[in-house]
Amino acid sequence: MKTAADAAAEGEARIPMDIVSGSSSATARRLAGVLGVALLASGCGEETPVNPDIPLGKGYIAGKAFVDGAPERTSGILIKIFPAETNDVVSTTFPNDDGDFVSDALDGGRYDITASVADDGYVQASVQNIVVVAGNTTRLRSSIIVPDTSTIRFTDVKPAQSAALVGRRPEISGEFSSGGSGFKIETFVLRINEVIQDGVQVEVDPEQPRRFGSFRYTPPLNLLPGVVTVGASMSNRAGTFTRYDWSFSILDGISRRVPGVYSSVDAAVGDANDGDTILVAPGTYDVLDVVVNEDLHFLAEGGRDVTTLRSSLDARHFYVFGQNRTVRIEGFTLTGGFPRPPEQGGSIFCDEAHLTIESCHFDDNQSGDRGGALAIHDAEAVIRDCIFTDNRAYRGGAIAIFDQAAPEVEHCLFSDNTATNGLGGAIQVEFARPNIHHNTFYRNDVGNGKGSAIMIDFGAGRSDVRSHSNLFVENLAAANGGGTIHFNESELSSICDGFFNNVGGSISGRGSSPIEVDLLDLPPEDDPRFCDLAGGDVRLQPDSPFLTGPCERGAFPPGCGP
Repeated sequence: MKTAADAAAEGEARIPMDIVSGSSSATARRLAGVLGVALLASGCGEETPVNPDIPLGKGYIAGKAFVDGAPERTSGILIKIFPAETNDVVSTTFPNDDGDFVSDALDGGRYDITASVADDGYVQASVQNIVVVAGNTTRLRSSIIVPDTSTIRFTDVKPAQSAALVGRRPEISGEFSSGGSGFKIETFVLRINEVIQDGVQVEVDPEQPRRFGSFRYTPPLNLLPGVVTVGASMSNRAGTFTRYDWSFSILDGISRRVPGVYSSVDAAVGDANDGDTILVAPGTYDVLDVVVNEDLHFLAEGGRDVTTLRSSLDARHFYVFGQNRTVRIEGFTLTGGFPRPPEQGGSIFCDEAHLTIESCHFDDNQSGDRGGALAIHDAEAVIRDCIFTDNRAYRGGAIAIFDQAAPEVEHCLFSDNTATNGLGGAIQVEFARPNIHHNTFYRNDVGNGKGSAIMIDFGAGRSDVRSHSNLFVENLAAANGGGTIHFNESELSSICDGFFNNVGGSISGRGSSPIEVDLLDLPPEDDPRFCDLAGGDVRLQPDSPFLTGPCERGAFPPGCGP
């Protein structure tokens, strides 16, 4: 029998391995048969001149063979050669370490080849209708690939089947293995409730390439309470598809009561899981730098008038952080926050999380830099039905919004907040995109700075602010153009805003032209019809000029009742 080394010595070229057989023996035979016909029928096989070492009247078939999914593996492959359309084996051989093989001496004619391995999970590949010319060597132009059709087994999946979890964002993981000697991952898909998930980490054991592996995934958003179905599926290069399904349950969050069960808000947060509610009874509680990195709802049972969270020098109330984290704070008065400089956010610093603050009163908080009450960094937030009074900072006496944050600030009262000689007596915006609408800004002060109510700055890029249906009353800025709203190289849309008796002008700035639609700037001699401006009641009587036309301005509904 002629060896691969003999053939190589005769100058036979190495053939690229770029043809993959099908996913079953039938498919493999079909694909390889088509390939064989395409390459070798009608004289497509390469022919060489008669070699004196080839017995007269005999020819050879030479080629390469590999195992799919293990490209360096050639051991165990058995090559069988048959006269076309017969079952009579006339030649058997094995490829060498480089995958090369050469047949025994063959009579001229047409032949079929099969290649297979004994390991479980591999099926026979075949190439058909190979033309052998007496005295010549016919070389296969493409490698024979023995396909891996082994079923993938999934094991040690977590959370386990029928598990009941209190966390709403569990790590979903598992291991997979092949019954064959190896497999090449073509696709891996993880579905949660039949929705395909992106960002799944898949790792293969480097010690046993492609035969063992694992996957890990943590949902970026909460899984809702109820039954969660998970499907992990994989297909290999040969086209074999395997899917494994299991399910577990997400439980409803529980209420962690303060002080009924927990002595402090901090202690309740320490035991909480995603989806829990920190339920706080009326009273005053010390809350010092509580870190929130779970999806929690802070709720005051009796509302902000009777439930106070108190901080002190060198501490804010809350640090809320985490991409896609969802936190809600509702019904509190938050006072006394003053973190150690240069920390930002006198009461709350929100970093990337989804934060909702509703029906809260922020009073007497301060920061040495940004955000006397709130600092919102690269986050989407909703601030609704809140009151901000007597908060202080250099940038944003009440709120600082920066670095691509995009909050909505609506139906809030900003009163007596200051950024003395700084930027934004109530709100400072820097490289951000807030929507600020239906608020009342009253007697906020920026001294000789810019923007007694709102300062819009450039920062690392342009800001884009939409101010809509706000009411600005008696805010104080430098008389030389400090502006109630001041913009610097940024975009401003002021629609339906109303101004009365502000020092420093209504809208000022440089670098762009603001969009101004349906603005109303009443002179001091006009009567804006407040309920009791001298007494600080800036609600509007129903016949106020600020309520006429297409606009309903300010934080409160019309009327002066209790």
